[in-house]
Order: sequence, then structure tokens, then C-alpha cells
Amino acid sequence: MMRTIAIAGLLVATAVPAASAQPCEGELVQVTEYSGRQVYYVALATSGGEALVSWAVADPEGWRPPEFTISRVARDGAMASVSTPFDGFDDDGGLGAMASSGTTIVHPSIAHDVGVLLREPDGAARARIHLDDYRSIGKSGVRAHFDGSQFVVTWVGGPDDASVLKAVRFDSQGGQLDANPRVLGPAFAYSPWTATARIGGVTWVMWSTFASGDEEFVPGANPDLVGVRIGADGQILDAAPVVLAPGARGVVAAADGDTGLVLVMAPDGGFQVMTIDPAGAVTAGDQVTLAAEEFLLALLPSPGRDGFTMWTRRDTFTGTPVRIDGQVHARTISRTGAVETTPSLTLAGQGRAIATDGRDYVLVTVDETLAGDAGEERLTVRRLRGDTFPPSTVWTTLAAAPLTLTTTEFCSGPYEPYDGCQAGGPAGAGTLALIALGLVALRGRRARR
Repeated sequence: MMRTIAIAGLLVATAVPAASAQPCEGELVQVTEYSGRQVYYVALATSGGEALVSWAVADPEGWRPPEFTISRVARDGAMASVSTPFDGFDDDGGLGAMASSGTTIVHPSIAHDVGVLLREPDGAARARIHLDDYRSIGKSGVRAHFDGSQFVVTWVGGPDDASVLKAVRFDSQGGQLDANPRVLGPAFAYSPWTATARIGGVTWVMWSTFASGDEEFVPGANPDLVGVRIGADGQILDAAPVVLAPGARGVVAAADGDTGLVLVMAPDGGFQVMTIDPAGAVTAGDQVTLAAEEFLLALLPSPGRDGFTMWTRRDTFTGTPVRIDGQVHARTISRTGAVETTPSLTLAGQGRAIATDGRDYVLVTVDETLAGDAGEERLTVRRLRGDTFPPSTVWTTLAAAPLTLTTTEFCSGPYEPYDGCQAGGPAGAGTLALIALGLVALRGRRARR
């Protein structure tokens, strides 16, 4: 049977089994790789010194599995796990990000409506709470944040032609504090970029939005980063959303006492660092340009230090046989928004998530060990002491899968030129990278609703 590999609709290669004598209009390419790599869904939170990792492995066809596992990993690496039905996923079909108070886990859940799952500290489901009706278009972007005393859950709701950002609070035990959701302001329906941070006693909720819904579809138009403050009593302290930065295509935030740090994605794809105080005064810091195929993992306050760290991941396909080399980088950012020019730490591994429990960093990676015709892939949790670089580490393996060296013959092309890549000629690094990406894309097919 013929197998097609595509990246964002681009036909890359078709596997041609020896038994089928179908002509190849492009070029026959042999690809040697370690087969057996898994597609992991991963979400991470920390609570009471433990790491809480929710994870699942896609089935062989790349579809979402029927259940996933929540693993509690202690500081000494000891692990306890509980399996749960696959409820608690986000708009893109992956696991929704968790937040924990130590006594309650809040897990956003998008099924036929917008809601949250309340879980026990061991991950067992306690209750599901309906928040809003599911949107017919756009995304809800439901997020949960624990600010030290209460959860703040935000999502996009309202009519399709008048989307708004809503919020509701829960106490540390999961009790709902607001009888009705609070409407914070207009929101961008299709890619809801939101962030929440507790800065100097108030909770800042920040998101990207257009002044007019009509602007969402104007080529070259960019939304503004706006925000509102929520007091400890739940009162909204701003009569209207405050414009914090124009032209912000994404937002990540973290807080360290009275100082908040905000990363916004500029229209050119780079990052602008900004500091924000409790009153909303914004000061521009350094700009950050990431390398090709480098992506943001998280922005975190530095445990045991006075400042922040920016964590990124970069995965590259190299060699024959095809292998995936991953690296995780940490850059120190000061309270004034000054970014280190070179990473303060580089770790091997394909980064999936990172968080801090106030003392340590907790990093989830996919790691490979390859030797001859066999190897092993592992989903691991590393605990890194946050007050030392290089940090001491404790490792825990959550899952492991064998890898086997295999060679498959592919028919490359024909396909249209795309982004500088063209078919024809000997199979070079570009062809190899496209086929390798195609192999991963095939296994990482978007999860079925």
C-alpha cells in the first residue's frame, strides 16, 4: 500500500514497497532511520515539591489515545502514577496545561463545551465544571493559573462575531469564587494568546486583541497586547483593558515579587522583553532573536536567584541514519529586562516542558540512546537545582520504547517549489530534512476530536 507523507499540505515523499511496481515520477530515495519513535502528548505542573507530568503516547496511526497517565515525581526521583480517561485536552487536541495548588489540580478541558477538570493531588478526577458553550469558530484558549492563593481561569467566549475574554476564580480547594464569569474585554477569536502573572499583590491578565474584529483578517495587521488587573477580592481594577504594547503577536509572562517580565512576539518573529510593575507601567528591555528551528519553552522566575530565565528548545535532523538531536537552552534575564547574549546552560534532549517549584527547575525531555542497529527512546523528567549552573540533576524515566534501524525507499516529489526547496538532483541535506520532517509529521498527525 502506498504511504503519503505531507507537511502542511506539501507532498514530500511516497514510500514505494518493493512488491508494488508503481512508477516514480520523481526520484527514488533510500532513507535509513531508527524507527519506533513515539509521539508524546505532555503537560507539566509543579506542586509541593513534586513534578506533575501528564503524558500519553499516540497510537501507531498518530491518533489520540483513549487515556493518559499523570505521574507524580518527587524530589528524590520516586514516581507514582495514575491512569485517567483522555479528558483534559486543549483546542489543538493535545493535553491541556495543568495548574496545581497542592491540594487541587485544575486541568482545562475542551470537549463539547469549555470547562475545567478538578483533580485530586494524585491526579484522580474529582469533578468537571462547565464554563461556557463550545465555539463554532475560533478557539477558546482556556488557561488556568494559580497565583499562590487562588486559581484564575481564562478563555475566549461570546458570540462568534463579538469574542470576549472571560475569567472565573477558584479557591485553592477548587471551590468556585465567582458565581458568573467576568468579561475582561474584546478578544481575538482564532489564536487566543493569553498570559497571567501575580505582580505585587494583583493578578495581571494579558492578551492580544484587535481594536476591531474586522482587523483580524486584514493582511499585515497585528493585534495589541492589552491587560487588566484583578484584585485579591476578585474585583476588576481597570474600567477598560490597558494597552501594554502595540503589535504583539504572542505573550508569555512571569513574576518575581513586584516585578513582572513579559515576552511578546514581534511581527518579525523575534521576541521583545518588557518589564511591568503592579500599576501597569511598562519598560522595554532587550530584544531576543532565536536561531532557526528554535522555539520558546517557557519564561520562569529564577529559583534562588534575583531574575528570570528564558528556556528554548531546538531539534535538528542529522546524518544517515536519520537521527534527531535536541538541545535545551537557558538564558538569564535580569529584573530590568537585560538578556544574556549567550545561553547560561545547554542540555541535550528534545525539550517538551519546563517549570519551577520555587527551588528547582523540572524539565521533561525525550532522549535517545543509539548503538548499531538498535536504540532506545525515553521520556524523562530531570530535576535541576536552580541556584547552581551547571545544576545537579535527578533523572526519572517515565516511558521507554525500543528503536530499530530500518531502511525505506521513498519516491520524492513531484511537488511544487516551496520556501526555496525544489525537487530534482541528488538527494542532499534539504531532501533528507524534508523526508525526516515528513516521517515525524506522519507520526504526529493532529489528534482526532
